Amino acid sequence: MAELAEFPASPFDSRQTLESALDAFAGLAELLLTKDGNFFEKVDKRHGVPSGPQARKDSPCRVHTRAESVDGLESALAAVRDLPPLHYADADWEIVRASFTLLRRAAAELKVVSLKQAR
Repeated sequence: MAELAEFPASPFDSRQTLESALDAFAGLAELLLTKDGNFFEKVDKRHGVPSGPQARKDSPCRVHTRAESVDGLESALAAVRDLPPLHYADADWEIVRASFTLLRRAAAELKVVSLKQAR
């Protein structure tokens, strides 16, 4: 997140910009949300905020506070976690193809059974 000069904003006109945006939003979700999808109550050293009397805690805390004030951000960031990957591995595509074959076969069997019952 700290490496981004600007946070990505739509339109995402290429696969690369979409992947970059997804990574950025997923990173923001990890920074701000608990595993349950709620904002952390406070930001501390677990979130990369240095501890000690000389530590500058204002910047990450400011981001956290501002994020809480944005309507719908909490649920939108939680939804980012549930998005499917932008691309699938070859093994995943094999499962998809096998599922389509199985569904076609099941639909044909269902059609045969319903025709027999109609007689």
